[in-house]
Amino acid sequence: MGRERTGRQGRGRTGRGVRGVREDRGPVRYGPPAPGPGLPVLPELAEVLAAAAGS
Repeated sequence: MGRERTGRQGRGRTGRGVRGVREDRGPVRYGPPAPGPGLPVLPELAEVLAAAAGS
């Protein structure tokens, strides 16, 4: 009989007792910040930002 899977992730190659960072959850953390209010924005960028905001 082998070890039962408990749903916990192993330590892998991340070091002793340090868990790896999952990149498929949470907010996007990389990339340039969005333009501030009142600044000129390209129409294409404005469309993408509006679609991402859900409006």
